[in-house]
Amino acid sequence: MKIPVTVIVITHDRLEHTKTMVEFLFDTMPSAEFIIYDNHSTEWEMNEWLRSLEFVNHKVKVILANDTIDWDKAVDYALTHAKTTNILISNLNRPVV
Repeated sequence: MKIPVTVIVITHDRLEHTKTMVEFLFDTMPSAEFIIYDNHSTEWEMNEWLRSLEFVNHKVKVILANDTIDWDKAVDYALTHAKTTNILISNLNRPVV
């Protein structure tokens, strides 16, 4: 039995790092719903790539913020869009140790 999961990813610039993580999550959790909240990136390549994700995957919702907000507020906002109660939150701004 597959358990429905929503993956929330908060981003801000760092396109290559973000791509690597998101593509890894797509590969390992192909049935998950994805909500990607971009916290007002200034790299235009990042915005273009994020916009393209919604066109190629119907399980992806991209939220492009107009202003930078605290990480926890970004998560709270993304949670309001989740369709499941099982949530995985990825913080791309924290180093992996």
